[in-house]
Amino acid sequence: MTRMLTSAVALAALLALPCWAQSSITRYSVGGRDIARLDLSSTPVGDFPSGIQMIDGIMDVVNHQGRRMLRASSRSAFLIHLPQVLPQDFTLEFEIVPKTPGVNPEDLAVEGTPSINQGSNSANVMWHRDNLSIVGGGQTYYSAVPPSFAAMLPSMLTHIVIAVQGTTMKLYTNGRLMFTQTRTFARTRVLRVFLGGQDDGPNAVLLASARVIDGVPPV
Repeated sequence: MTRMLTSAVALAALLALPCWAQSSITRYSVGGRDIARLDLSSTPVGDFPSGIQMIDGIMDVVNHQGRRMLRASSRSAFLIHLPQVLPQDFTLEFEIVPKTPGVNPEDLAVEGTPSINQGSNSANVMWHRDNLSIVGGGQTYYSAVPPSFAAMLPSMLTHIVIAVQGTTMKLYTNGRLMFTQTRTFARTRVLRVFLGGQDDGPNAVLLASARVIDGVPPV
């Protein structure tokens, strides 16, 4: 992957300054052909995007940090219907604003099934600013996020990339590799995305963008 950094000095500044404006620097540039992309720019405030299917919760589009974002005010889920079955190698890219520190459940989860499966062939990947976990698709995985890194994330635009190559799964947060695991992700024509909001204030989870990409970016 190519970091959008101009120098080692910029990298040092990135690690030292956890401000939202740094998000354009911290993210990896993920190329490749889009299989699906969620674009909220034309969705009126207060509405729900027509290109995805709500299956649970309370969600609406709001203006936040100068962008249209999908706000989850409760535990919410929606489906992205794909024009093809997920290929062997694919990348999922999300930009979210996590909720207040220490509040459960996970901020983001994604699985390749229309309802929760978590069976031996279906990994449910869960992202929380304090911890990461995978249930299903193999042995259950759990890891804590380093506190110094986690402290930079709440209420900040955060870039999450899940790159899946065969059974090798890598998850990045703001360009930082968080884990490499061997798991089976269900390849279907649907993705279920969960947003763990709790209210319409500081404990909401906001989704700024989502992409499903054919292939994985070079490391």
